[in-house]
Amino acid sequence: RDYWICSGYGDILSSPSASFNSLQDYLHSRPSCEYWCIANIGAEDEGNIIAEAIRNRVAIAVCDGSFKDAYGTAAWVLEGDTSKGRIVGRVIAPGNSSDHSAYRSELSGILAVMVMVKNLCSYHNITEGSVELACDGLSAIDKAFSYVSLLHIDEPNFDIIAAIKHQWQYSFILWKVRHVRGHQDKHTEINNLDRWSWLNVEMDQLVKAYID
Repeated sequence: RDYWICSGYGDILSSPSASFNSLQDYLHSRPSCEYWCIANIGAEDEGNIIAEAIRNRVAIAVCDGSFKDAYGTAAWVLEGDTSKGRIVGRVIAPGNSSDHSAYRSELSGILAVMVMVKNLCSYHNITEGSVELACDGLSAIDKAFSYVSLLHIDEPNFDIIAAIKHQWQYSFILWKVRHVRGHQDKHTEINNLDRWSWLNVEMDQLVKAYID
């Protein structure tokens, strides 16, 4: 018999006349398919500094995932050319216990950053700009941002990967990605690490505290 396969999702369009008193109010209005990504964030100044950084193409993001006892979490940070006005978030990876893995946690962090950026751009009426995203999960980056790899509906983490690709495809801004080696503080003094590595260490510590 005939049947349908749902292989993605789309935004629920808000009324153009809707107005919000704050960024947090706007985020609370988002559909559940997005809100889990942005439910636990800390933001200053309504996100104005990061919004301007996105417009000026100097915004960066770093995310990291953690997996323990069949439970996955991720932490992420958005910054401009300095840490002033940074936005920090933590997220619980969705799915059943059998779905979770370190790989899924990394993917969840990537998706959470992209959903936050999309909504920040919408709130601040940003139609062009860029964010450079770093993650220590090389396989997650390669799969999520590949122009050529095929995505099959029956493969693990299809839901998260498809959602990332949807955000990427329909984003108004340019996404650049880079791999940063994880746990560099184990063999290098923290003060000797570059900014990407230092932020990765910070997110690793934050996500491990969250999962505990």
